[in-house]
Amino acid sequence: MLKQGKQNQLKIKSMETEIDRMKVQRVSLMRRMKEESEKHRKWKLDQARTILQVKNSNLKKDREIQQLRRDNKRKDIVARRKQEELVALKER
Repeated sequence: MLKQGKQNQLKIKSMETEIDRMKVQRVSLMRRMKEESEKHRKWKLDQARTILQVKNSNLKKDREIQQLRRDNKRKDIVARRKQEELVALKER
């Protein structure tokens, strides 16, 4: 009986040690999950910022292209008028 009680005590002690180890492991895993979650959140935020910057850059370039096309069209119109004026002056 005494021997069995001692074995039970050892088994209880072993299980308590295992429970303590599992608690420490759980805390460690929870901390790691929180860190990974924060890391992912920051990565996602950086990606969103990068996408927004690219979109803004593209919009700016599109506006510049449109402005250059308008300027080019205006210059073509002016050049055509001057050409027509030259032709009209030569015909006189």
